[in-house]
Amino acid sequence: MGMTITKQDLEQAQERIQSRIRQDSVLCKELILARPKNGGADIADIAIKIAAVDITNETHLSSARETFFLQGLAAVIRDAEDIDGRIERGDGTLVEDLSRKIKEEFGYNAFPFVSKYCSCHNRFVYGKSDFSVYDNRVHAWLLEYYKGTPVRREINKFRNMCDYVAFNSRMWQVIVDNSLTDVEAVRTKLDGYISVVAGGLNGQA
Repeated sequence: MGMTITKQDLEQAQERIQSRIRQDSVLCKELILARPKNGGADIADIAIKIAAVDITNETHLSSARETFFLQGLAAVIRDAEDIDGRIERGDGTLVEDLSRKIKEEFGYNAFPFVSKYCSCHNRFVYGKSDFSVYDNRVHAWLLEYYKGTPVRREINKFRNMCDYVAFNSRMWQVIVDNSLTDVEAVRTKLDGYISVVAGGLNGQA
C-alpha cells in the first residue's frame, strides 16, 4: 500500500462535494426525512425513496426494470426484520440480508444500491455514519489501495458474495491505517474522498 490519506484530504474532498451538491440530492434527503420509516411503511413511500436514492447515487436500477418490479423491491425492504432499528444501529448484516433476498427473488445483485439506501437513511434520519457505500468506483479504488497485497482477492468477493460486513470492516481498516478514527462522520467523508479521487462526484447531500 503506497497510498496515504490525511484528514486534510478528507476535508478538501468534502468542500468540493458541498460546493457541487445537486438539487436532486437535496430533494432525496428531504424525501427520506419526510418518510423516515421503512418497516411496515406504505409501499409507495418506499418506492419514492428507492427512486430518489437510485437517481442521486447512480445505482442504475432502472437498467434492470425487466428483472424486478419497483413494488417488489419496496416490499422486500418493508418486510425486512427490524429494518429501522438495524439501520439506526448500523447493522451491516441488514445490507447482506436485503441484497441476498433481492438476488434470490429477482436474480439481480442490488448490493451497491442497498449499501447506499441504508447509508442514506443512517445519515439523514439518525445523523450517523455507520455504513460505507459500495460501488464500482469504491471497488476500483480499493484494488488500487491494496495493490500488490493478498487483500485484493478478498475485495473481489464483496459484491459477488454480498459480504457487506467484510467490506465495511475493510473500509474501517483503511480508516484505522490512516489514523482517521477521530474524524466526525469519517465513513461518509471517506466515501466522498474516494468519489473525488475516482473522478466522479456523485453530489450526495
